[in-house]
Amino acid sequence: MPIVVISDRSELCDRLEAMRRGGKLFLTALIPPEQVIDTAVNLLRGTEITKKVMILDDDQDWLHTLPTLLKPWGFQVTTLADPQQFWTVLEAVTPDALVLDVNMPQINGFELCQILRSDPHWQRLPVLFLSVLTDSASQNQAFTVGADDYLCKPVKGVELANRILRRLQRVKAWAS
Repeated sequence: MPIVVISDRSELCDRLEAMRRGGKLFLTALIPPEQVIDTAVNLLRGTEITKKVMILDDDQDWLHTLPTLLKPWGFQVTTLADPQQFWTVLEAVTPDALVLDVNMPQINGFELCQILRSDPHWQRLPVLFLSVLTDSASQNQAFTVGADDYLCKPVKGVELANRILRRLQRVKAWAS
């Protein structure tokens, strides 16, 4: 159960103490009661959001492994190995988050991210790169084309799941 803290003090030390004691949301007492209720309801709904994740990677081993790694967090995972079918599958699945590999045949992950970010409908979709490339130039290029996160293979399921969940929470917060 998420803990909501309402306080008449809002100094950094107060907020820190609330978070250290398990608080998930910190509100000041000046917020109108209706907004407190709306915020609490949205927080509770956030634990029940559909978590559809689309993963595009030409490595078949990873495509078989990732759904298993993400299963404990309740993600509905769609995998795709062919970047040529990216747009068709994207529109059919309408994922809540997208995981892209960098190196793929015909179209690389950077190009796909740029295509995605050029469409107003998909600009807020969280995009995470998962790649064997560990160099800072590749990571910087990912962020330059619009990535929200970059992880290096191999990755643990808990790390990938937490990164996806954090991105989904931020998108939900922006929407409310």
